[in-house]
Amino acid sequence: FKIDDQRFYGIVECTYAETRERVQVAGAERSQAPGFESAGEYKCAAQKIKMLKHSAAALRAKLASKATDGASYGNVRFEGVYQFIEPGIEPQKVESHLCTYKGLSASAATGPDPLYDEIEIQPRYLGINGKYLFDATEGLP
Repeated sequence: FKIDDQRFYGIVECTYAETRERVQVAGAERSQAPGFESAGEYKCAAQKIKMLKHSAAALRAKLASKATDGASYGNVRFEGVYQFIEPGIEPQKVESHLCTYKGLSASAATGPDPLYDEIEIQPRYLGINGKYLFDATEGLP
């Protein structure tokens, strides 16, 4: 995961989702089949990033450094990028735009496993490999 030009390592899982809900409209046609559908409403779900505790702390510190008081990371807007690279496929790039830090789920336990935080960020919209689910003909939000 990358914010500005800083990379954050130790990510073991991330989830993201987007939808475009459209309504089909039946016209005054004999078949009563939908004649068209609405442009739809775009929604971007909160993303969950499971990462090593020290990486999550570094991410919060980075956001806090961008805040006016140097401590409040919850109001800072930022751009984030995931890039997935697997042998045999093109690199996959997910851009998270106009994000805010939404929340944290964490636990700590003894044992051989490393400690993780699961943070939630709320993007306003996603770009996946430079493509957008919504209609971007008039520009991006």
